[in-house]
Amino acid sequence: LVKTFGPKVAVNRISFEGGGPVAIVWIADTHLGNKGTDVARAFREIKVVRDTPGMFPFFVGDLYDNFVIGFLKSVNLGQRATIEDQYALGQHYLNQCPDKWLGYVSGNHEQWTLRVAGYDSNREIVPKHILYDTDEIGFTLAVGDNEWKCIARHKWPGSSMYNPLHPQTRGSKF
Repeated sequence: LVKTFGPKVAVNRISFEGGGPVAIVWIADTHLGNKGTDVARAFREIKVVRDTPGMFPFFVGDLYDNFVIGFLKSVNLGQRATIEDQYALGQHYLNQCPDKWLGYVSGNHEQWTLRVAGYDSNREIVPKHILYDTDEIGFTLAVGDNEWKCIARHKWPGSSMYNPLHPQTRGSKF
């Protein structure tokens, strides 16, 4: 595994030079700390990724609930974990396979702290050696001689309840 990251999206590259098999596990919306989240299952599944050769995780948003805005602040009082505990639980989750993570894109729940306080809470817990952005990551994924252009983000602008895949369909055409 070779990772080459730069200041511009076009130079981000993740290469598996020995070929495959390679499995990229796209993980999103774990919402650790929420009453309805099966935390034990989330940890069992990330350990499967950790223990499986050739399997690598890429996180695309909403690691924890982070109810810090508007009426959601009062909702957080009934949650399983405080905001601080949610951050700690998220960090513990990411630490289950620190050398295998390929990237992390924040979700809307993580971005609330950034909007409200101007503070990116993920900077503290996301492994420093991986691709990271609060909105979107573009990169080239190369396995042996094969390459794919990839874009990872949590929410795509232009989606609606009538057509949630509209932005992805439109983006793939351009």
